[in-house]
Amino acid sequence: MRQRSRLPLLFAGTLGCAAMLLLWLRMPPPGSPSLRPHVTATLDPNARGAVPAHDETQRLEPTAPETRRAAPGTVGAGFREEQGRVAIAWLIPNGPADRAGAHVGAWLLAVDGQEVRDAQEAEARTFGPPGTSVRLQVRDDSGTEREVRVSRAD
Repeated sequence: MRQRSRLPLLFAGTLGCAAMLLLWLRMPPPGSPSLRPHVTATLDPNARGAVPAHDETQRLEPTAPETRRAAPGTVGAGFREEQGRVAIAWLIPNGPADRAGAHVGAWLLAVDGQEVRDAQEAEARTFGPPGTSVRLQVRDDSGTEREVRVSRAD
C-alpha cells in the first residue's frame, strides 16, 4: 500500500499560518488608538494625492497625536490648485501653520511677498531652513486677506 505524501498539506497549512500571523501583526492592539487619520470630507479625484475637495475640506484629525509631525523645514501644510488658484489642502494638527492660525480651504496668495501660481511653487517656497519664519498671505472664505507668520518645523 502506497502512502500519500503529507508535504502539500503541511506546506498549505504553513502558508495559511504565516498569512494569519502577518495580518495579526499589522493590527493595532485592542483598545489602542488607530494610527490612521480621520478624514470626513470627500476626496477630490483630480487632485494630486488624496486631498479633500475645497468646499468640504477639514483638518486631518489623527486619533493619536504623535502619529503625524511636520517634517523639518516645512510648515506642516499641503497645497492644491483649484480654479487657477492655490488653496491650503490640509494642515498637520498642532503643526507650524496650524499654530500660526492658517486654515484649510484658505487661498494662498503669496509667500514672503512673492505671488504663488501653483501648488508645487507653494511647497517649494514654504520649505526652508528649520526654525526660520515664512510669511503667508492668505484669503479666507469671507474674502478677508491677512498675513500669517509661520516658523518652519525643527
